Amino acid sequence: MVKTWVGTIVVVYLAFVCYIVAAPQEKGQEPKKDEPKKEAPKEEPKKEEPKEDSLTQEEAAELFKKGMEHHQNKEYAEAIAIFKRISNKFPKENGGFTAAYNAACAYALKGEKAPALEWLETSINNGFDQFDHIEKDTDLDSLRDEPKYKELMNRKPM
Repeated sequence: MVKTWVGTIVVVYLAFVCYIVAAPQEKGQEPKKDEPKKEAPKEEPKKEEPKEDSLTQEEAAELFKKGMEHHQNKEYAEAIAIFKRISNKFPKENGGFTAAYNAACAYALKGEKAPALEWLETSINNGFDQFDHIEKDTDLDSLRDEPKYKELMNRKPM
């Protein structure tokens, strides 16, 4: 009984709001020029809850191989999507920070320096510590003169 009563109130309220918003103007009355037209209140789009990625370590290892194939075939957008997914799921684990490093390489090869440097920083922040490899990796050649690259290389342990 309460549900019916509440439902009735909601329906009446919505009908009233629609009537007010859509009410026609009285005859002979001009709209005021400085007064905006009344519009129905806009509902905010429902935000979807981010879905938990169910990727397992074993699946990530297989996916990593596919990412490397895309990388080798110069299909950088596909490789980046895979590497980012793995890195986001396992950021502090070897596969995750290595995937972040490979995303940086793919971005650099695409000529997108800003995301390349961001992903390189992410990989280092999450545990990628192969600075000798970073310095020799030709994938990152386009980044060598960037101040951010130099800053990241200064993190190399002495």
